[in-house]
Amino acid sequence: MIRPKSYPRTLKIYSKGECVLRIEVTVHNAEEAPFRRWLVDFPKTVAWMREVLERFLNTPRCVEACFIADETLERLPEPAVVGHTRVGGVDFNQLRIRLAILASPRGFTAGEVATKVRDLGGLPEAAYGTRQAAYDIKKPRGKQMVRKRDRSRRYEALLEGLRAMAALVLLRDKVIRPVLASQCDLRRRPKLKDLRPIDLRYDALQRHMRNLLEELGIAV
Repeated sequence: MIRPKSYPRTLKIYSKGECVLRIEVTVHNAEEAPFRRWLVDFPKTVAWMREVLERFLNTPRCVEACFIADETLERLPEPAVVGHTRVGGVDFNQLRIRLAILASPRGFTAGEVATKVRDLGGLPEAAYGTRQAAYDIKKPRGKQMVRKRDRSRRYEALLEGLRAMAALVLLRDKVIRPVLASQCDLRRRPKLKDLRPIDLRYDALQRHMRNLLEELGIAV
């Protein structure tokens, strides 16, 4: 199948059930490759495709086995320095900051981050532009979560940054928010049937968290 020029490459995962059979990279438009379309440069193109595949594999690996150091939460809000510029801290509750650590096999630009933020937020172009996105990208750069590629305007997320951000988002969306939301409605609910192991863990976690909040004087 011929792909349009706007889709120069494709990453495919072939799976069967819970097993991954193979993962491959397909280049549809060789003009988008960083090397010439000469036979002598073919090994370079293959090596570049392998790098793209490895960077792609690093993303699900970091999300599956994410972690965050105990001092990260204290250091994220602190200001940092990128080059000679002092930038603010990282507030991972803001969507645009989380998007500043985009996972892309070929890296990302400030313009792509700005476009993604506007699309998700329904904002006009004047509300959030490339300059604002470039400043937001500097914040995770100051925390060594993102780095700028050599001789390029593109950025790439570091493995440590992906693991830390994945852990923060997982704790925020899958642990803290559901547990705290359960404290707002303490009415007795009918028990569900065919509970999965993760449902039982959530139920136990909510009970223990309720007792902890009561001891801290937060829950009434």
